[in-house]
Amino acid sequence: MNDCYFVINKKFEIVYIGDSFLYGQNENYLVGANILELGHGLKNSIFEAKYKEVFTHKKPLVFYALYPILNHVLEVNVYPNKKEDTVTIYFRDMKINNHLSVPSLLTKCADDIEDMVLIIDVFEINEGQVNISYINNSLSNYLGIPIKQLVGQNFEILGKTKLQKEVLHHIEESLTSKKALRVNLEHDTGNGKKKWVLLEITPIKSSHNGHAYWLVMQKDITQARHKEDIKTSHTLYDQLTGLPNQHAFNFEIEKLLKSPKDNAALLFMNLNNFKNLNNTLGHSSGDLVLKEITVRLKQSFNGVDFVSRFNGDEFVVIVRSLSKNRNIAISQISKKITNLFRLIKQPFHIGETSYIPSIRVGVTFIGKEHVNKDELILEAELAMSNAKGRGVNSFAVFTTSLKEKIRDKHRIEKELTNSFNEHNELLLFFQPQIKHERVVGAEALIRWNNKEKGFMEPFRFMPYVLESGLITNLDFYVMEQGCKTLQKWSNDSLTRELNLSINLTAHTFIKKEFIDRVNDFINKYKFEMNRLKFEITENLFLENNAEILERIDYLKNLGIKISLDDFGTGYSSLSYLRKFPVDEIKLDREFLINALDNRKERIITQTIIEMARKLDILILAEGVETIEQKEFLLENGCFVHQGFLYSKALSEENFINFLVSFNKVS
Repeated sequence: MNDCYFVINKKFEIVYIGDSFLYGQNENYLVGANILELGHGLKNSIFEAKYKEVFTHKKPLVFYALYPILNHVLEVNVYPNKKEDTVTIYFRDMKINNHLSVPSLLTKCADDIEDMVLIIDVFEINEGQVNISYINNSLSNYLGIPIKQLVGQNFEILGKTKLQKEVLHHIEESLTSKKALRVNLEHDTGNGKKKWVLLEITPIKSSHNGHAYWLVMQKDITQARHKEDIKTSHTLYDQLTGLPNQHAFNFEIEKLLKSPKDNAALLFMNLNNFKNLNNTLGHSSGDLVLKEITVRLKQSFNGVDFVSRFNGDEFVVIVRSLSKNRNIAISQISKKITNLFRLIKQPFHIGETSYIPSIRVGVTFIGKEHVNKDELILEAELAMSNAKGRGVNSFAVFTTSLKEKIRDKHRIEKELTNSFNEHNELLLFFQPQIKHERVVGAEALIRWNNKEKGFMEPFRFMPYVLESGLITNLDFYVMEQGCKTLQKWSNDSLTRELNLSINLTAHTFIKKEFIDRVNDFINKYKFEMNRLKFEITENLFLENNAEILERIDYLKNLGIKISLDDFGTGYSSLSYLRKFPVDEIKLDREFLINALDNRKERIITQTIIEMARKLDILILAEGVETIEQKEFLLENGCFVHQGFLYSKALSEENFINFLVSFNKVS
């Protein structure tokens, strides 16, 4: 080991290196680093104090320090630099050898440090002779015994002092094994508080007169341990509920998968309608609900079970110690979940509102066949989705029959991703919109021409699109294909006057890049802007109203029309008409189904049509399937229709043929 030197500034940052044996790092790594933060035992209050003293008084000094590889002591020389606000630090290795007194050399750096230091002299010729060669002031003060009463005494005398038996045991263990030891210990301070210490025991080899020395150091690391606990708490625990978070769950489940000795199950659960609660009562109320749910979860599962908050309103529980018999295990889980449902459905008050929460739970058993946690979560989520149709506070268990659904999900997601780049896979179909017995436009509807399963309607693949996050890709794809179609139609006298409606999800409409993509498409494809119509649904208005209004205004200034789809199915439809400048509302088919037979439904439908007329908003009825429905609409002033009475959605070629024949007959 060679001597070395550093130059540091007042921030203790290294600005120059002569050599770096202490750290084993190259110069590029160390320059700019804080010399106190480099580890290896040199982060010590004495170092910092000595460096500050030289900066302040501009006078050199020398002190001694233990190097972490405890066979070495460092002589540290610190010199101020006159021309610059820096100091130079020389480290000299004081090698311990036969010519130097081990205790005297080590004690040069141990007298005044806060750590408790003990040096034991083992006379190898007589193995029973183990004497105390040195103790420093810190250890003497802790024991309450003067140094001179202990030095030279047999090591056994420490057993009669207040030194912890655990420390003595580790010292004896190290002496017996003749091996170094490093361990963290927890001590009770006697006032109800705990203290953590780092105990290091290191042999110092020497053949000088048959003596061997053992250096024992005990450092108080309580403060550092508290900081680490706080860091761990923020990393592994949810700050709102205090439950283990997703990171902690990942650690726990990976550990369980590596050694699945215990028969266990994974429960994935989420709150029903939690988003609506947040939107109506506010996020602070939502937080109260999550805290209360946490209390009830803890009451439902015992200490061996692992309860965690996974994400948002989702919770995951690992249930342990289940029977290896599947039927019995299901019964055990069922009892726990039934007890949870009993607690969950008890109402509690949020201000003046009485709220009754409900949840859905998916269950899957943890087995050797599971490769990773993602597979487990997917199974539990699928089971939870299966429970959705069973009402509130329901659960379902994953079965082998659902595995094919998982395979389908993965396959379809992969094929969907590829389909955006494949020709003739994702196609636009067009459902005619009729006014006064003439085709005036169409709604663009996506169809997937799957290589294996043929043409697939949206209800067969849209759930996978939504789950996989491909919905925005699909929306932009349909938008571009729609603009391309309008450009084509604008060059043909037969289709030049047609409008085209394109559905947009709220997820896409609020995307940051939405307006940029719209501009890209309308610049690329040339057509009259008032022929393009974007259909949006009422759930879009649950988002930031100011931003939504700004985007709608921007689109309308371009000439693009806005249609409010599924009108009347939301909670605040009338208020949306007042706030947002829509050009059209689409009357939901549910009104038509009941309007002919139900007086209240008929009056509501008539009122909506009359209101739209007085507000100069076009009204279009979708889902028109019978002559009676058509006549009812015409009698009440709704003249634009769409539905199977006229035609289903058609390929572009068939739509053009329908247009020619229908308009000719009319």
